[in-house]
Amino acid sequence: MKIKLYYMFILLVALIIIGVPWIIFGWLGMVPEHDFWIEIAGAIFMVLFFGYAGAMLFQYIAKSKEVTADTLFGAAYIYMFIGLSWTGVYTLVETARPLSFQISSDPPYQITRVSELIYFSFTTLTTLGYGDISPATSMA
Repeated sequence: MKIKLYYMFILLVALIIIGVPWIIFGWLGMVPEHDFWIEIAGAIFMVLFFGYAGAMLFQYIAKSKEVTADTLFGAAYIYMFIGLSWTGVYTLVETARPLSFQISSDPPYQITRVSELIYFSFTTLTTLGYGDISPATSMA
């Protein structure tokens, strides 16, 4: 059991050390000239980081015997982590196949920022679906 916890701790530390800078650089638009492999790596780390954090929070909530403020906040964070994980997936799709998502305007244009994919992820997750961003390919 101690070995499993040790490896989970190492994985968490690695995801934080490597993943957090990629996420921050992606959000701030500091990825140099939209380098393909840097964007792919950043999106993969984003999915892994928020997926892992959400899974750990879910384990904590599932083990709690009563509903407290911690469990309610944990559930809200899990919901946010799901949305941010899907943002990473959408980033992978948009990076691998540009023009997979389009913003409806006159004229339509390609998504260029992660913040637009965060917006799309949460409007999809909440089932609001305004229709201002829509999938344009079968992969999306």
